[in-house]
Amino acid sequence: MRKIKFAGIRRSGNHAVLGWVAEKFIGGKTFFLNDVVLDRDYSSKKKSDSLPTDKLCRRGKASLFLSSYEDKSLAEFNNHQPLLDVVHTGETKVVLLRDPFNTFASRLKCIRSRRDNQYMQRLLNDEPSLLKGGMPEISSLWKEYAKEYLGVTKTLKGKVIFVNYNLWTQDPVYRTKLAKALGLLEDGEPFERVPGYGFGSSFDNRKKDGKATEMDLATRWKGYREDEDYLNYFDKEIYDLSNEIFPDIGNPFR
Repeated sequence: MRKIKFAGIRRSGNHAVLGWVAEKFIGGKTFFLNDVVLDRDYSSKKKSDSLPTDKLCRRGKASLFLSSYEDKSLAEFNNHQPLLDVVHTGETKVVLLRDPFNTFASRLKCIRSRRDNQYMQRLLNDEPSLLKGGMPEISSLWKEYAKEYLGVTKTLKGKVIFVNYNLWTQDPVYRTKLAKALGLLEDGEPFERVPGYGFGSSFDNRKKDGKATEMDLATRWKGYREDEDYLNYFDKEIYDLSNEIFPDIGNPFR
């Protein structure tokens, strides 16, 4: 069994990329573990969590064990093993990064549109709309991921693959190269499904399921450029890191 551990910040397109991995995996079917809780015992879990693909199966029949970590530090992610009894042929760590402008716009949109959802409030309990000002902790986590992406830090050990969400959604050549690195089908095709996990898209819910490329993923930030809560996510360091990784965006507030 192959093993892929996946880390991403919530509202970065995690489940879309995870669904693509499971759909394009050519070695068989996938057992998927969603939103790993570090202190939970998963030893009795046999049924796969859901992704928008029919290539999932029970743990005992899987050829790929795919696990997802959301809003976790890289140090926590690096060594954690949710299932100690899985015999695997090799582990790959995947880290997803989306530009901060659209990531934080999606987070703020999601939390504001679901104020009465206790689960969402618990997951996003460090957002500025709850703290009434000040930079939320998630901004520091985005910086941590960005520095690891750029090679400034070397927290993760073993085989590590970084995914640029912006390029993954836009560039078939990039998708093909990424698929090769992960041992997936190298067809370059986009993933058109919108997952149900994570409430779907913050802006479109699941209205674009089956035609996800119609979503305007690159300009979510435009409706928030004068929003004080939204602007609390940013400082000069985030602007500078973003400009290195996502130069096509630069600083859209200038």
